[in-house]
Amino acid sequence: EQVVGKKIILLSTCAAVGLMLIYDIARWFFPRGWHGNLWRYEHSYKLISSLFGMLSALVGNTVRAGQPWSQILPSVLGLLCIGYFFTKLYIKQAHSENSKNSNP
Repeated sequence: EQVVGKKIILLSTCAAVGLMLIYDIARWFFPRGWHGNLWRYEHSYKLISSLFGMLSALVGNTVRAGQPWSQILPSVLGLLCIGYFFTKLYIKQAHSENSKNSNP
């Protein structure tokens, strides 16, 4: 079971790093107008993921019960938190754009 747990952690880490690498390369091909809005999402993602990454490392090194799930749980909570803040940013941005369009 411990080998399976290590494999899960390794694969999820490699997938996250791979997705970030693909995004970092692809963003240079995005239209210039997008960059003004994307930085908020990038900054939020990096801050939240680093916080929950440290929490996951702490739990992985101190809590022995329930491995690897106790180590994955903070990462899942981090992804949910990122989704929540992305939604809030999107709603705020959409509301701001609607306000600009409705004012003459």
